[in-house]
Amino acid sequence: MKNVHLMRIILIVFASTLIGCASSEYVPKGSKKIATFEGTFSGTRYNGRCQIDIFELADGTQRFEGNFVGEEMVTVFIRGTIIGNQATGEFEAPADGSLSGTRAADGNQIKGSYQLTTPDTDKGTWQATQK
Repeated sequence: MKNVHLMRIILIVFASTLIGCASSEYVPKGSKKIATFEGTFSGTRYNGRCQIDIFELADGTQRFEGNFVGEEMVTVFIRGTIIGNQATGEFEAPADGSLSGTRAADGNQIKGSYQLTTPDTDKGTWQATQK
């Protein structure tokens, strides 16, 4: 059973690395990074750190990219959009799931919830402060 769990972790890290290399396509060239948020997440199964970079695109819309890094050092990538103070996003393969959040009125903090559906289920909350 330990070998199966170890193989899953190795597969997740390998796939996450490949996805991270391709993730820059989501934010078009010429987009401006306008903020970086760092914080933590806490779930029913996993806990760790998170980071989100927010970009403003040429048309004025905002997108974010980031990651959740678990205590076992497994990195899962996320990306999504921000409309007003509302953030909505998805976990990228090999993980599936969604997250949402609300940016504080002063713009310095984002708090929200997430739900991971694969490879393991987990749900919890996350929060991050602008750096």
